[in-house]
Amino acid sequence: MKNSDFKKAVNRFSKFHVKAPDKIKSASVSINRWPKALVYLGRGIAVEYKSDKLAHGERKTKHYRHDLGKGVKFYTDPDGKMLIVFGGKFRVTDWLRD
Repeated sequence: MKNSDFKKAVNRFSKFHVKAPDKIKSASVSINRWPKALVYLGRGIAVEYKSDKLAHGERKTKHYRHDLGKGVKFYTDPDGKMLIVFGGKFRVTDWLRD
């Protein structure tokens, strides 16, 4: 990983969680190339996750749900190991407002 990519990743974590990462670990990902074929799963409705990001002045593990709006589609690779999200106008940075 290039140093600039590493810095961008730490910056994105810090903005999302409103804190610096507790630890930093380098890991390799087994995605050697973009899949040559995608499997359409359906229309994306929402993304849900749990996080301890700072929200409304308090930090505790909370369940978040972000409705995706129109035009979002979910796909996977032929092995079913990746979730790929295309379309719509959302950006993960939009979720920083929560």
